[in-house]
Amino acid sequence: MRHRILTSAPKSGSFWLFSTLVGASLLLLLALTWQSIQAQRSNVKIVESLLVDYAGVAAEQFTRYINQYFGTWWSFQYGQIVIEHFEQCGGCDAGFKLPDDAPLTLDEAREGTAGIFRIDWPAGEVEVLEGTLTLPPRTIVEAVEGRGENNGMFVLHLDGPGTQASLVAFHPLETADRWYGIFFDPEEVNRRLKELALEYPLLPHAIAGDLERNEGIYISLRSPSGDVLFEANAGADRHLRSGYTLLKHPIEDAYRGLFSDHVVVTAIDPKLAERLIIGGLPRGRLPLLVTLLVLTGSALAALFWVLLKERSLARMRNEFVARVSHEFRTPLTQIRMFAETLLLGRTRSEEDRQRQLRIIDREARRLGHMVSNLLTLSGRDHQTSSTQVRPTEICELLDEIVSEYRIMLFGSKVRLKLVGCGTDESRRVRARVDPEAFKQVMINLLDNARKYGPAEQEVRVTYESGSELCSVTVEDEGPGIPDTEKQRIFGLYHRLDRDDQRAINGTGIGLPIARELMQAMGGTCTIENSSRGARFMITFPRAIQ
Repeated sequence: MRHRILTSAPKSGSFWLFSTLVGASLLLLLALTWQSIQAQRSNVKIVESLLVDYAGVAAEQFTRYINQYFGTWWSFQYGQIVIEHFEQCGGCDAGFKLPDDAPLTLDEAREGTAGIFRIDWPAGEVEVLEGTLTLPPRTIVEAVEGRGENNGMFVLHLDGPGTQASLVAFHPLETADRWYGIFFDPEEVNRRLKELALEYPLLPHAIAGDLERNEGIYISLRSPSGDVLFEANAGADRHLRSGYTLLKHPIEDAYRGLFSDHVVVTAIDPKLAERLIIGGLPRGRLPLLVTLLVLTGSALAALFWVLLKERSLARMRNEFVARVSHEFRTPLTQIRMFAETLLLGRTRSEEDRQRQLRIIDREARRLGHMVSNLLTLSGRDHQTSSTQVRPTEICELLDEIVSEYRIMLFGSKVRLKLVGCGTDESRRVRARVDPEAFKQVMINLLDNARKYGPAEQEVRVTYESGSELCSVTVEDEGPGIPDTEKQRIFGLYHRLDRDDQRAINGTGIGLPIARELMQAMGGTCTIENSSRGARFMITFPRAIQ
């Protein structure tokens, strides 16, 4: 009569209830996280809008500075002093005298100039009075004629051979037949712009506090064609400005100084938002919600992992029970069959009777070995297994194990050979092992070699001793172990796919038990492939003589 083993995954009402609660919490956290993300986006837009407003304030302030220092009044003062200098004495310093209320000295006026010239009309002749001209005279005359106005001070930006435009201020005299022109030194102008951008506050103290050198406020001055004439706080990497919000602020039309029709571009680094926004940035719940979301998701993933693990363990247990039942059924069947034969007296001869008794003995020993493995596995699960290590004559123990296992090989064509215990010196060596546990390890390894090697193979047991460690190898003539499986075969219930396909009996507990018992005795159990097949090696400490 066949009995089917019904397998099913364990079900737990509390587990599913807890999973449902965790899943509902995860959905709630997802909704709250989405709401927080939307609120965070709204806060970002508000912050960006405020930074744009503050950038506008900075642009207004910088424009005021430009009006003050580079406007009509500034250029007019330069022009008046220069005109007085050349009209009074033709450029001589000895006879030149400035009015008492003059805002600049002659030396101060000269600091910002690169060249001074005069145009006589209507001929349009250009006379260099001081310094050098960076443009051809004809270019200057054509620019003035193309302007269409001949009265009042004005400024032209004339493109020269270099990349920097030339700033020229023209000062017609009242007679309008003689004009004075001043080429301003670009380096001096840039120095003064840098001073205005870095040394004077661009934002009110109530907003920015003591912001050193306007750090974090990008500011530049650009020509009508878009060329950058000056910029400050740009940083070593100009690509950093891509994260800024730029605000273009044209200088008003009423301005008649050096930078008429130019544009002031300002931006504020978002890193300053915390400092500039009164009350600080709005505090979002997003980091907390994301943390909770990750924790809840991790808990849910862990629950599903536990469920899958339980299902896998249940499947492995059921397969193990099926394998063990089959392993027990085979020797029990033979024991029962030959016992009945002997009880009924159906043996043909004394030799036949002895053969049947040896088979019963062999199968009984095999059953005893399987029971030992099961007891060891049970003790492992309940953490009750232990070993009693003591000095043991290892060769004597190996002789006993090999002799006993030869009985279990009765009827088989497998040959068993012990190497390394033939000398008196080797037989005197003692090792620190638990004899019963060591015996169980060796039978597991021998049984493994018998099962997975060819039917007529030679299983070789080799013993070696060193100054501190002893080793025993069990080598078969089988196909060996793939490199990817060398560690996995020591996992509980693990079997190679090829062994399942070949219908080789086995429970998948022999090698894990062998390794654990060796580790409990302070030794090791490893696997390597040899030219003959698979070679299992156990090492254990040598006893002090």
